[in-house]
Amino acid sequence: MLTTANLEGKWTLIQPDPVPAGPSNPLQVEFTSGKQFGFYGGCNHSGGKYTIVDGRVVLTEAASTTMACTDPGWILADPMTFVLSDNGTVLTVGTTAGDQRLQRVDSFTD
Repeated sequence: MLTTANLEGKWTLIQPDPVPAGPSNPLQVEFTSGKQFGFYGGCNHSGGKYTIVDGRVVLTEAASTTMACTDPGWILADPMTFVLSDNGTVLTVGTTAGDQRLQRVDSFTD
């Protein structure tokens, strides 16, 4: 079951391959114990608050930079679902563009 405790941490994209945001700027997401989230990758960054309702992540108070980029990275306007699997080591984010799988990491790469 998805909870704040097992969602908390830093996650980086492992699928699809190649990474849509490019290897020098991989798509990454962080969930904090304070129920804050941040998406990083591509040209724009997004963040806000989240809650977990009936095992689903609900993003609220989301804000995003809106730079004119050739690679916009993660689009927060896209409806997303989150599924935690493989004993909590893989986070699958479903978007209308397809599933993207992330793994937990200790720190983000530059």
